[in-house]
Amino acid sequence: MKVVHFSNSDLGGGAAKLAYSNHRALIEAGVSSRMLVLDRQSGDSTVLRACGPSRLDKLRFHAGRLGALALDLACDRHYNFSLDCLGAARSAWKDVVTEADIVHLHFTSRLLSMGQIGWIARTLGKPMVISAMDFAMFTGGCHYPGECGQGRARCGPCPVLGEGLVKKQLARWGWTRRRRALDGVAATVITPSSWGAERIAGLALARGMNVEVLPQAIDGRMYRPIPRTAGRAVFDIPDGDLTLLCLANDFNDRRKGLDIALDALAELWRLTGGTGLANGRRIRLLTAGSVDFAARKSLPWTHTHLGPIRDERLLALAYQTADLLLSTSREDTGPLTVVEAMMCGTPVAATECGHAPDLIESGVSGWLAPVERPDLLGARLFEALCSAELAETGDRARRRAEASHGYAAVASRLSAIYHALLASSGVQNPRQTRFS
Repeated sequence: MKVVHFSNSDLGGGAAKLAYSNHRALIEAGVSSRMLVLDRQSGDSTVLRACGPSRLDKLRFHAGRLGALALDLACDRHYNFSLDCLGAARSAWKDVVTEADIVHLHFTSRLLSMGQIGWIARTLGKPMVISAMDFAMFTGGCHYPGECGQGRARCGPCPVLGEGLVKKQLARWGWTRRRRALDGVAATVITPSSWGAERIAGLALARGMNVEVLPQAIDGRMYRPIPRTAGRAVFDIPDGDLTLLCLANDFNDRRKGLDIALDALAELWRLTGGTGLANGRRIRLLTAGSVDFAARKSLPWTHTHLGPIRDERLLALAYQTADLLLSTSREDTGPLTVVEAMMCGTPVAATECGHAPDLIESGVSGWLAPVERPDLLGARLFEALCSAELAETGDRARRRAEASHGYAAVASRLSAIYHALLASSGVQNPRQTRFS
């Protein structure tokens, strides 16, 4: 079986890293897999750049970037909306796709136009899998619709974009483009959580498609438990402190729940009696990302800010150093931080969003609280940090995450999804050849 993956990048961003992890997991399981990207950051020979050398190819590539920049300048929340793009020239990828048995789409907002996606499915007749890390493929372009329910019927003026005649038309135009591309396409949609699957299945553009939950593939060689003293030495954290990690790439994104984190931390402070101690040990807030919210909000906690973390080894070390992770997403099919922390043996206190409810049995392999109850989340933090079994909870979290998110488990599940899709397309025995 030959599989080709399309992704904007192989390592640039969370969605890209997950696409690459799926690709590598399949290769390690013996599947012939290739990855086509615009932004190639790895030195992997199985990852191919899908932008040709001609001036026209480069013009198409930069036109997509200019469209994103225009949206950036026009909207306050551009990171939650994707315009359709011109797409990379067919000549850069057609031969590889023609040879493949399965086409697997990841985040392709700058790589493939909706028209090209429809052409691959209908003209080339390729069975298609769509990884939905957000909802953009099935809306007018917004990644997460919030309280807006238009996608269940037909997208119109988009609250993500705000006011203005052009902005109001963008989502309607994007929805129409997606409908034309996906109409009659019997794709299988995979998403990392039951939370995401339930919401995608309710969108009009996904009706008639098979929606499956597939856990994110995590490299257990990178994300694994090590003695916490190693990270404490690197980050200059005293051994006696209890370390509470809270991180997000951009807490300015309301989906990440900074307000929830602040309210939960305020409740935790109250429960410590204003001492910042749990069982006589000082609680240290360890933050990472572009926003040092603890300093900005003048929080009373002893805290260390690591800044943006772009090195995956340093990110793993941050998880391995922490005693507990706080996750406060209000809309997310993941978030990736939850499972990465659990793979490192670090338990998680999280809102009931994304795959946290799939992974965590509250009080056993972590702690959960409803999104609308930050006070209860604060109480869960206090319960966790005072627990004499915090390390044992981390061990249980690691076993739970590894069983579903390890490379072998994900490759086996994904291969089964591919074979089922091929069978439904009339291909009972896919070719046992490999890419040339």
